[in-house]
Amino acid sequence: MRKTRTFTGWEGETEKTWRIENGEIVAGKPDAKQPRNEFLCTTRDYADFELRLEYRRGDNNGGIQFRSERVPKHHEVSGYQADFAPGIDGCLYDESRRNRFLAVFGVPEVDLASDAGRPGALIKQAQALRAENEKKLKIDEWNRYRIRAEGPRIRLWINDVLTVDYTEKDPKIPLTGKIALQIHSGATEIRYRNIVIEELSAKAVNVKISRQYDAERRDFTLERQDLGDNGWAGRPDKAWYCGTMQAFVILPVKPAADGTKPWLLFAPTIEDKPNKTHEWMFKQLLANGFTIAGINVGESSGNPEGRAAFTKLYEHLVQEYGVARKVCLLPQSRGGLMVYNWAAENPDKVQCIGGLYPVCDIASYPGILGASKAYRMTEDQLREKLAEHNPIDRLEPLAKAKIPILHVHGDKDGVVPLKKNSEVLHNRYQALGGPSKLIVVPGKGHEVCPEIFNCQPLVDFFLHYGDFR
Repeated sequence: MRKTRTFTGWEGETEKTWRIENGEIVAGKPDAKQPRNEFLCTTRDYADFELRLEYRRGDNNGGIQFRSERVPKHHEVSGYQADFAPGIDGCLYDESRRNRFLAVFGVPEVDLASDAGRPGALIKQAQALRAENEKKLKIDEWNRYRIRAEGPRIRLWINDVLTVDYTEKDPKIPLTGKIALQIHSGATEIRYRNIVIEELSAKAVNVKISRQYDAERRDFTLERQDLGDNGWAGRPDKAWYCGTMQAFVILPVKPAADGTKPWLLFAPTIEDKPNKTHEWMFKQLLANGFTIAGINVGESSGNPEGRAAFTKLYEHLVQEYGVARKVCLLPQSRGGLMVYNWAAENPDKVQCIGGLYPVCDIASYPGILGASKAYRMTEDQLREKLAEHNPIDRLEPLAKAKIPILHVHGDKDGVVPLKKNSEVLHNRYQALGGPSKLIVVPGKGHEVCPEIFNCQPLVDFFLHYGDFR
């Protein structure tokens, strides 16, 4: 029995609606009807995953949201819902978005744009099959729900019976988002227990071996189940904002003396980066047992798809190369948006962060309008949700985990201004109690120069924290 003890990792209305009893997450009250839909959401996004839980609904309506987001200034959540209620257990609904069923267990596939595909018509058909379906699904007091999302393919099971096998055809529908538990308006009490979320790792394909920095370099593509082996071929807009999933790993010249397996995640891995300018630093790290890796997430500006790609790479390195479970992060320039947004959602996976003039504020670079396309939002929508995606507003989890930070930044940087980026992050982080140091390089801008790229204190920072002292 997996018991839930706190709401850590979840957020929602926990004063009146959601509570924990005997290790179960409970919503509503047996003697009162729920006035409106309420959701308990994860605080981080998930891309490809398998979720397993048990639910007890009685005669009530509820469900599990996934790849979803909260509707701004509203109690609703928008996205996929694995539904459950009398007659519609195991159905797939699109909550507060297309507002229709995408698949209904026991009902033959119909044109969802037709009258027969309207929610009311489908519910009517499902209710007519209720007794038969509940017998097939072995509906009991407690029931097991399994949700597996891989790229555009979604499968649902109730009590080990497959109820939905659906493939999303709309390329505009996000393949990442929050997971949430729902209690529907009019319901009394719903209970959830034994919740397990397992993220699915990617496989490396098209591996090519070469040499860089006098070490072995392996270039590969992390297979995307959503697009197969063709990556983003034929979808240049997606590749620009979400990357190609092309990754690299550079193996250490010799193992670390203490037997640890430290590693460094570098961003951005676009154009020709990392390149000759990183040689001085990387050779020292490789000689001290560091593995160095990165993945192309395009001009993602730290969007959820880019964060999901970093998680894929992290899982791949840990599983296939046996590296440490805490990674040192090196963001350079706009890599700061990518790295910090991932770190804020994965503080338990981060050892330290050392940056080369990193972007820390979307409003500073590339600007809210410039980043909005990567987030599939309008400028106003992104501005309204900026605090959810902006590194300088997402420091609390890192500070709470006491993750050390060191930035090297020129005071004449006109592209990524010091005062709007590293300086404000440094000050906010220290105010939150986080350990932070800032090396200001006088007279230097957004440039490649020895004072910034051959910074021994930054190398020493990684060497010190990389051995987990």
